[in-house]
Formats: sequence, structure tokens, C-alpha cells
Amino acid sequence: LTAAVAAPASAGIGGFGMSAVIAHYCGRLIVAIDGTSAAPAAMRADTFSPGPDGKLPGGFNKTNWLSSTGWFSAGVPGVLAGLQLALDRCGTRGFGELVQPAIALARDGFPWPAGLAAAVQNRKALFQKDPGSRRLFFPDGKPVAAGELFRNPELAEMLTPLAKANSVEPFYRGDI
Repeated sequence: LTAAVAAPASAGIGGFGMSAVIAHYCGRLIVAIDGTSAAPAAMRADTFSPGPDGKLPGGFNKTNWLSSTGWFSAGVPGVLAGLQLALDRCGTRGFGELVQPAIALARDGFPWPAGLAAAVQNRKALFQKDPGSRRLFFPDGKPVAAGELFRNPELAEMLTPLAKANSVEPFYRGDI
């Protein structure tokens, strides 16, 4: 979860997924976890199929793919469920304790790495289209500079009820 805060381009609770293979009890128990995102319940098998005219819905095409951005790219995140399952099956500490470093890092901030500053700058137009990304990565209208203290207080606020519940349940079935 701390990686989701500090390396948002590489890891995140809203990302495609996670997987883990855990050898427990000196290899006598192997636990394999697939925390891949699932399609939303309302998604239909033909959602991404071309219409009778051979075109994709919404004017999308092979270079402007329907599932790249926006609501059609969304899945129900499986990362948190996968992490909770790993804790339930093999963990020795609770979720509430383990999420604390991620909450602190998101709340208190860290120096923004040069690679992330460059990535945001290179995809500036894409990030600025989304109000949440614009607010997070372009405070005061300028992109976060390398070395600048980066905070994500909304993420810290979102993780706090999970810590209090000692579970990811509020993410899937609560107010979140």
C-alpha cells in the first residue's frame, strides 16, 4: 500500500490487479492469490464489439481504444481484496496496523521523484483532462516539480476508514 502512494504509476489500489504466491509452513502450504480487477456487474459481453456498421461505440478505433481512458476502462479493483485475502490466510498482523505507513506517507508527503515529474509532464494533456488528476498533480496550475513535497491527503482520508475497520470491507461495501 505504501508503494501505491509513493509509486502511483507502478502500483495502486485502483490498478489492474495483483498476484501473490506465498509459501507457508516451510513450503507445506502454498497459497496463490489473484487480485485482478473484475468487470463491473453491468458490463455486457458485446460492450466492446463493433456495431452493424463495423465501428466501435463512441467513435473509437484501433488507435483510440474504447477501454484506454474514461468509464469504459474501469474495473472493480481487486488489489485490496487480494491483500486482505493474503492477510486472512497467512498474515500475523492486522490490516489496520499495516496500512498506517501508507496513510502517513500520503498525509505527510514525500519528495516527488524526477521520473514521476517527467511522466506527468509528458502526459500533461491526459492528466489535465481529469479533474482529480489535475487537482493532485497540478496544484496551483503547475505540475508537481521533482523534489517538491508531494502529498495525497484524499488518499490518506480514504485509507483511514479501512484502518479503523481493520479490513478492506468499507472499500467494497461501505461509503467508499
